[in-house]
Amino acid sequence: MASSDNTNRFSHSQVLTIEIIERIGAAISVPCVVFFIWTFLTYERLRTPSNTLLFNASPANFFAGIASLIGRAGLSRPNAATCQVQGFFLLGFMQADPFWACAGAVNVMLVFFFRFKEEQLRRLNVYHWIICYGFPGVPAIFGLIYRKNGEHMYGNATLWCWYSNAYTMTRIYAYYIPIWTVVSLAIFHYILVGVKIHRNKIRLFSLQSRPCINPLSPSSSSRKFSHHVSYSPFPSPDPQSTNTNTSTVTISALPNPCKYSSTSLSSSDRTSLAYSRAAFLFFASTLITWVPASINRVQSIRHPDTPSFSMNVLAAIVLPLQGLWNCVTYLFVNKSVIRVVLGELKGKIGVLKERCVGIVRDLDDPGQSVEGIEMDEDKMQDLREPLGYI
Repeated sequence: MASSDNTNRFSHSQVLTIEIIERIGAAISVPCVVFFIWTFLTYERLRTPSNTLLFNASPANFFAGIASLIGRAGLSRPNAATCQVQGFFLLGFMQADPFWACAGAVNVMLVFFFRFKEEQLRRLNVYHWIICYGFPGVPAIFGLIYRKNGEHMYGNATLWCWYSNAYTMTRIYAYYIPIWTVVSLAIFHYILVGVKIHRNKIRLFSLQSRPCINPLSPSSSSRKFSHHVSYSPFPSPDPQSTNTNTSTVTISALPNPCKYSSTSLSSSDRTSLAYSRAAFLFFASTLITWVPASINRVQSIRHPDTPSFSMNVLAAIVLPLQGLWNCVTYLFVNKSVIRVVLGELKGKIGVLKERCVGIVRDLDDPGQSVEGIEMDEDKMQDLREPLGYI
């Protein structure tokens, strides 16, 4: 969060610059979140476990973007609904994004250590929703109902309505400490997963580096067993006078050749890797968002009389863009599917455009017949029908 309690030491133009930057970032982020939600709900092929994780965090990104779009509009009336709603959104939803990043790290650990499948991860969603929106929601709701000397906790924080300047340390205890607690937990889980992946790679390399004996090689050894069989064509009462024929049967056994496991991944393995990739990118975007904001907060506490305009600008750039980072992760993980989806959408729009042009052309024709009017009605009915699964 920008160093709101110290920005009164900035000039009016500097405060306006920070506000414009925040609104521009939010104006980019909110449409990205809407695009993500629309494609996820419309196309069943995009409802994968990795996309579900990002989708669960999308309400937080959307409402945090709305709060950033409000800007300073509610500062003139701190007790009004606009100011209070903005403070609630900033505390309850902008803080929820790191919680979802931690939930993704926990799921990755469950996949690698306990071999959780897609259905098992799906059953955890309800618990993730309770934790990721419940923990930030408690202080956010408390800020709405608590009053000290008749004043709300959410008030003039110079750049927007948030914890007012009278609750500077509350911002640390109720906001930044919970955020970095869940970020630290996510880092711990990813370290555990990284160690396990490294050990598995070492074990796989040791298995593949063992010497293999080629059974067709002339140097390969074989084991031979000989067995002599004696038989007589006719039975004889005198065993000593019996003429016998002897034959030798030789059995050779070659050593077993090395068996290499197939390098192709199963469907569950590919799903696990895709989920891990998306969760880690989600976590990386969380670090990009909160490291500059936290450094700015620490700097404002250590040097309250000399706030850094550049650090406030940097925090104003990254904080409203949470929805954009998650949308970029979504597009990167699903780039091949998204390309097909956009191609289908373009084709549907082209068909709709051609139908509209045809209807307008028929209506502009003064000599159209009754059959032409009926045809127009048919075309209008086609336009009323949904465009396939889009």
